[in-house]
Amino acid sequence: RIELFNGKALLGATTAGPDGLWSLAVPTAKKLADGKLSLTAQAIDAAGNRSAASTPLALTIATKPPAAPKGLDLIAASDTGTSSTDNSTGINTPTITGTATAGVTVEIYAGEGNAAPRLLGTAQATGKGGSWSFSVPDAQALASGTVAITARAVDTAGNRSVASATLALTITAPTAPVNLDLSTASDSGSSSTDNLTNSNTPTITGTATAKLRVDLYANTGNGPLLLGSTTATPKGTWTFKVPAKKLSDGTRSEEHTSELQSPY
Repeated sequence: RIELFNGKALLGATTAGPDGLWSLAVPTAKKLADGKLSLTAQAIDAAGNRSAASTPLALTIATKPPAAPKGLDLIAASDTGTSSTDNSTGINTPTITGTATAGVTVEIYAGEGNAAPRLLGTAQATGKGGSWSFSVPDAQALASGTVAITARAVDTAGNRSVASATLALTITAPTAPVNLDLSTASDSGSSSTDNLTNSNTPTITGTATAKLRVDLYANTGNGPLLLGSTTATPKGTWTFKVPAKKLSDGTRSEEHTSELQSPY
C-alpha cells in the first residue's frame, strides 16, 4: 500500500501495480490549497512495515486566474480617423496596446458581426508596468466594419482571465488615391502641367487615406507594372520617385491602389 502526504496530512492511499507504478487522485474533500507544497509518499508492506518517506515532490498550486488586461487602445500611428483617439482606422492590421499582470501571456480576440470572437494572436506583458503591444498579422486581417477587440490574460499555470473591456474599432476600406501628378521639378515640358518629362525616373505626387501604403503601377501595354510603394503622410499626401530602369520612352498611364496595411 502507498500513502501520500501533504506535509503530515494524509491525502489518501493506493496500491502499486505489478510493475511498481501507482497513481492517486487527491480527493475533493482534501483538495490542495494554493501555494508551495511538499508531497511525500510511504510504502507499507503486508506485515505493516512502513518505509521511510520518499524524496519530497515540490509542488506549486495556482488556481486563481490573473486579472483581465486593461487599457486596450490603438497606437496613434494605426488610428487613421479624424483624430488619433477615435479608434477609426483604414488599416486592417493595426497595432493594439494595453497592460496586464506582469509576465502573463495576453490573448487578443476580434469579434466581427455575429461571429464568435476569433483569436488573432498573443503578446507578452513584459514591458514596464505589464505593458504589451500586438500587431494584427496579415493572415488575421480585420474585416471592414465594427470590430470588438478583447483580450484575456493567461498565467504560467494556464489560468485564463475573464475578457477585458471591449475596444470598439471601426475599420474602413480605403478610397482610391487621387490627384496624381508629376512634381513640378519632373515636368520638363513646355509647361509645368503638360505631364511631359525628359526623366524616366520622375517624381509623382498625390493624395490618399492617411498613413496607408500606396502602390503605383504603370500601364506598359503588357499589363500593369508595379513601380513601387510609398506611404501617405498623416495629412494624406504622398510622393514617389520612380526607380531607374522602370520606365522607357513613350506614353504611360499611371495606376494606383491604396492598401489596408499598416506601414508601421
